[in-house]
Amino acid sequence: MRVAIIALSLTLITTAPSAVERHPATGEVDCALPAHRAVPRVAEGDPRSLAVFHNPGLVMRRNGAPLTRTTDRQGDDYLACFDGYLSWFDRADGDVAGAGSTRLAVPHSVVHFVPPRDQSAAGETQARPTRWLSLVRQPLVGPDLSPTHDSYRSTTANPTTRWERGHLAQKALVERISPDAGRFSHSVANAVPQVGLFNRTAWLDLECRTGAWANRFGGVWVITGPVFSAAGLPATLATGRGRGPAVAVPDHLFKLVVRQANHGAGWQVLAFILPQHHTSYADRSWVLEQFRVSLNEVRWQVPATLLPTIAWNDPVASDRDSPLWDVERAEFDPACRRFAPTAPTSRRSR
Repeated sequence: MRVAIIALSLTLITTAPSAVERHPATGEVDCALPAHRAVPRVAEGDPRSLAVFHNPGLVMRRNGAPLTRTTDRQGDDYLACFDGYLSWFDRADGDVAGAGSTRLAVPHSVVHFVPPRDQSAAGETQARPTRWLSLVRQPLVGPDLSPTHDSYRSTTANPTTRWERGHLAQKALVERISPDAGRFSHSVANAVPQVGLFNRTAWLDLECRTGAWANRFGGVWVITGPVFSAAGLPATLATGRGRGPAVAVPDHLFKLVVRQANHGAGWQVLAFILPQHHTSYADRSWVLEQFRVSLNEVRWQVPATLLPTIAWNDPVASDRDSPLWDVERAEFDPACRRFAPTAPTSRRSR
């Protein structure tokens, strides 16, 4: 029965009236789709799949298997692929200490490539859907696996305490791939509950800084996702509406920003773990350096193999004190310049 359902779903994708094999309602695509058919910047002769374009071996399954197929051999996890990002869910236990068989109903991580801003582009489109998109492809569809728009209904309008559908891959950055990629970023496959104040302050600052780094270095990769406390069951959104599963609320979010080192010799990484609640958000006194951590610290928190070519004892993996990569005001997108430095930096990143 599962094979028949998957086959039907793929038929819907391949027969959709679109320039690429994309589900017309949700934007989901086959992970093996050639990247050049979804990403205008990729040359037609480029052999990479969409999954490899966004994830060139940076995130792998816990057993070391590549995260390029829709499911692993046991069918315990699920990779949902979109033009602008990849979203990885686990269909097995929650992998949260004390959670037992709790379903989290949020992705373990989202990974995507952020190209530099197209200087000829008009800027981010401001259109937003009235309802966030739900997954429709198997094997995630079901009342105990896949969240929906209504799973995120909030009980308060106060932005300081309201839980929002917070993007993991920021819409403005995903839209650098294409307008369609940006539109399909409004998906529950690309969201976790985020406090409104957090989403509009330090998290937005880091997203803006990421876009500026992509502009400076010709592109960066981003790996981001939820972090749950090791103490007990995770809190969940109490929708009380019986529409989809209870969505787990992360205590923190992590983000890895990755770029190729000079001359392509390995990777350079900046790692961050940000709490959802912090006193500095209200008075706008935060600095991103206070949330800087090492790659190894993130590795302990995430049920995946991250940047396997960087050994645990490599200084890059334990670095949390080197300066953030330099960036200048002109390298920020116009909408992000409120987070930019007030004067040009005096030295270039090496």
